[in-house]
Amino acid sequence: MRKSLGIIDVGTLGKILVNGPDAPAFLERIYTGKFDKLAVGKYRYAVALDESGIVIEDGVIARAAADRFYVTATSSGVAAFYREMLRWAMLWGLDVTLSNVTGQFAAMNLAGPDSREVLAKLTGIDLSAEAFPYLGIRQGKVAGVDAIVMRVGFVGELGYEVHVPAWHGQHVWQTLFEAGQSFGIRPFGVEAQRLLRLEKGHLIVGQDTDALTTPYEASVGWTIGKDKPFFVGQRSLQVHAKRPLKRKLVGIRWPDNFQGPLPEECQLIVRDGRVVGRVTSIASRSTLGFPLAMAFVEPDVADSDSAITIRLTDGSTCQAMTTKMPFYDPDNQRQGK
Repeated sequence: MRKSLGIIDVGTLGKILVNGPDAPAFLERIYTGKFDKLAVGKYRYAVALDESGIVIEDGVIARAAADRFYVTATSSGVAAFYREMLRWAMLWGLDVTLSNVTGQFAAMNLAGPDSREVLAKLTGIDLSAEAFPYLGIRQGKVAGVDAIVMRVGFVGELGYEVHVPAWHGQHVWQTLFEAGQSFGIRPFGVEAQRLLRLEKGHLIVGQDTDALTTPYEASVGWTIGKDKPFFVGQRSLQVHAKRPLKRKLVGIRWPDNFQGPLPEECQLIVRDGRVVGRVTSIASRSTLGFPLAMAFVEPDVADSDSAITIRLTDGSTCQAMTTKMPFYDPDNQRQGK
């Protein structure tokens, strides 16, 4: 897929429609970022907190019209998060309508260097980099079906996420697959997707975060809008910001072609007999030629190229190094073309 073309079913992704005159104001309160001035036809990564300032959701917010947004959420968390959104909308009394359309839309991600050429066969949407840039959203027909198309980069390659009514999902998937045959298209699954996103340093809420994780610890503090009058969790986050950081999410790598034993997720990182962190995600193999992982570590261990010791199941240890993320294409040259 990094070399040619892959396709994955992402239909389980949470999908929420937010409509109404107060839709921008509602999203500004629910998420940490700013969305009031988000241009129609663009989307932005978003993080949501609970009232104690803890990360509970992430996704993208796409502006389809001045008063209409298409919001994605985590597959496992969308039902609970949607109920929470309904609760806040009622308490705030805003003129907004929310619809959980997770089951009403099929979705697939066509990703790889050849994705633009293949998708162009099946749509009248202008897919050129100038007309449809990275972080863009367009509406049109794909394989004869009304679709929402987003230029997303979760796996770190040029890619298009195609959302269509669920009853047309199989037709669109098969048509895309047939159009990609001459490019060697291959379907890929969640495990492959998780490896590729790990190479790009993209966290998964609930795996690379826990019930105590703040945006500062998860290295997504950049999503917090400056000078916002209010968002859920803001007051608690201001308290967290005044306290010393206790841990930080970092990248970990092993030497090229490493062949020794490796830890599993949640295994502990130790220093001088003391626990200083834990592994959150790990890939024993990668497209980069070495094992890699994410981990929470204490701040003084978080510096790049710090040697760390990880305790294994049998009580032995292995050695690794902390490193900057993303591991792959740090300048986004691949997905920004």
